[in-house]
Amino acid sequence: MLTRINLLPHEYRKKERTPLRTLLPVLASVTVSVAACAFWAWLHFGQLAEARVEHQGLDDSLKQKKPRIAYLQSLRTEKAEYEDRAKTILDIAASRVPWTKKLDQFYSVVADDGGGENYLIWLENFEVKPPDSRSAARDKKSAEGEKVTFSGLSFAGVSDDTEPLARFNVFHEAIQHSAFFREDFLSISNPAGKSIAMDDDLVPSRAWTVDLALTMRGAKSGTTGAQAEVKTTKGK
Repeated sequence: MLTRINLLPHEYRKKERTPLRTLLPVLASVTVSVAACAFWAWLHFGQLAEARVEHQGLDDSLKQKKPRIAYLQSLRTEKAEYEDRAKTILDIAASRVPWTKKLDQFYSVVADDGGGENYLIWLENFEVKPPDSRSAARDKKSAEGEKVTFSGLSFAGVSDDTEPLARFNVFHEAIQHSAFFREDFLSISNPAGKSIAMDDDLVPSRAWTVDLALTMRGAKSGTTGAQAEVKTTKGK
């Protein structure tokens, strides 16, 4: 076995090459790594640039829309306030009795006497009292409303001399069948009173005392005529 020894100085010696089987895998690994890094950098920074451009566009759009959004919010707030006010007004209107309308209805009943042939009523007093707060507190669902009382005289017939009580009964029935009573009242007292003779020489000379009490529906006991009118107006 021969052993060769190179005695030349180092600088004169022939350079040794890396074996290809070692060099090629290393070069392939480095090439793949560099390519992957380059692709990642291109993909990352390219998408980042696009995202920044899109973000800037959205930010500019938001800045333009902010005044309109604030104005819309103020309109919604104002609308809610007006709706609350309208509801409060409607609730108040529904709980109040339209007395102008009720008095017109009552006048129609009293005046519709057929020229004195049906009944002849002379009223002396018409009074409205607030509901009893104690009874309303006991049963809120069926609370009674105002108490209406009126008094006067029902005169006898002039031409046929009809008894004043009969005339009063006709008037009592006319009230019960009228819109004045049916729209807003729960009950009416029974016809009562007494016959009296007038102390003058005028005719009719006899009369029956009128003293009636009516109870209105309360705000909690159902829809009154006033409430129905308000709801109809609201629905239009």
